[in-house]
Amino acid sequence: MTKISLYSMGYYLHLYAHISSYISSKYPRLYEFTHIVHSRRAVRLLSNRYHLNHRTYNLPVYLMSNWHDFHVSPQLLRAMEERYGDYWPRGLMLSDFHIFDLRYDRLLKLLVGHFRFFEDFVNRERPDCVLSERRSILSTSVAWTVCKREGIQLLSYIPFHIQRRFYLSSHQLGIPEEIGREYARLSREGLSSAEAERATRYLCSFMERPQKYLDAIYWGRQPKLRWSAIHRFVVELFDFSLRDARYYVEENALQKGWRNLKELARYRMYALCDVFEKPVSEEKYVLFALASDNECCLHSIAPFTYANQLEVVRQVAWSLPMDCKLYVKEHTSRLGHRPLSFLQEVKKIPNVRLIGPGVDSFDLLKKCSAVVLLHGSMAWEGLLFGKAVIGIGESWYDFFPGVFRAGDPKDFFGIIREAVRNYRPDEAALVRLIGAVLNTAMEGYVWHYDRERVFGTENVGALSEALLGRLAAGDACFGGS
Repeated sequence: MTKISLYSMGYYLHLYAHISSYISSKYPRLYEFTHIVHSRRAVRLLSNRYHLNHRTYNLPVYLMSNWHDFHVSPQLLRAMEERYGDYWPRGLMLSDFHIFDLRYDRLLKLLVGHFRFFEDFVNRERPDCVLSERRSILSTSVAWTVCKREGIQLLSYIPFHIQRRFYLSSHQLGIPEEIGREYARLSREGLSSAEAERATRYLCSFMERPQKYLDAIYWGRQPKLRWSAIHRFVVELFDFSLRDARYYVEENALQKGWRNLKELARYRMYALCDVFEKPVSEEKYVLFALASDNECCLHSIAPFTYANQLEVVRQVAWSLPMDCKLYVKEHTSRLGHRPLSFLQEVKKIPNVRLIGPGVDSFDLLKKCSAVVLLHGSMAWEGLLFGKAVIGIGESWYDFFPGVFRAGDPKDFFGIIREAVRNYRPDEAALVRLIGAVLNTAMEGYVWHYDRERVFGTENVGALSEALLGRLAAGDACFGGS
């Protein structure tokens, strides 16, 4: 019997419940499931709504029950680092430390507690596979580290930038490494006529009518006070948030309400202060796409030195050719999230224009000389438009000839100059890249604002069969380091 453990947070709790129900009903007595969750409410949800009798482990209850037993000492931390060796995730606490404003001593106790929990869990259950979100916060980083050392496969569903396409990744950053391998194969052997036709058709369709994938559309909504949010606030306020053992990364109803009000106020301030500019016709520019400044987007995927995006913008701006401006485009999902002071500091940089999220990204991509970013879907879109992409963080497309890796700020000037002055798009290479993506990506929705579409029987079946196929293939346990 194959043992599968499901580490569920928020939305993924429902998705993994549907997947485990599908597999259990279609393949009875072949698979055994356990769940790791973040609240007693989640335990009740699995039992009452989905009628699952799987063993369930409550991470925050474990942390609270054993909090006084987590004794932190230099000797213990040194022993943990030596125990995990090369697997020790350097900088894994950066996200939680900066985003959740934790005291350092509390963060160290959380680190010890998480390692204790996942070590106990693995020793007790010995799962063949752990299905989790990709490594982002402290808990998923520790889960990846423990599983890797113990030789247990940890997989994550990764939605791709093409509608209804996804990957199952075992890479610590969720990078679908099979794209690079398939691209190398196609470069050696060439595309079949059917593959070339399909890739060319996709490229032509995108060029004629470019579209954002649905995740970006959902998260790009303008902040506003919605009745659904008020209803959720009231329900959570009187249901579980004030009574349940709450995981430290999750907000209670009062915190959510206060955060939403701050975002709405900031969004109004952006308009009052006229902080965003419009593109100038016939102006030559390099496009810098601000990343979502939370979780793995900066602290895991991008190097440590680039965690401060304001400094990155300054470094890139001063490295541009003299005839170029830097257009800094705000991320659509960050509407109201960033302090006004951050945006005003960006505007103070002499050769920078701060472009608002309301400006069409595709129009900017069509006219820019190159794209600079730490991470995000705009790299894929830039490559489709034949633009040079200057990547600062580690990403799946690093192998492509149109991507220039900027690893050290002192090299920015030469790399940016080369990309702006000398890069010429290679359509044949681009068709091979699209072919590699279409050949390796699986069909199905992982995330969608239409929950019924994701949780429908057909889609859940596709996700489940992809997981079982990956387990049956006997792939190498892990990618990345």
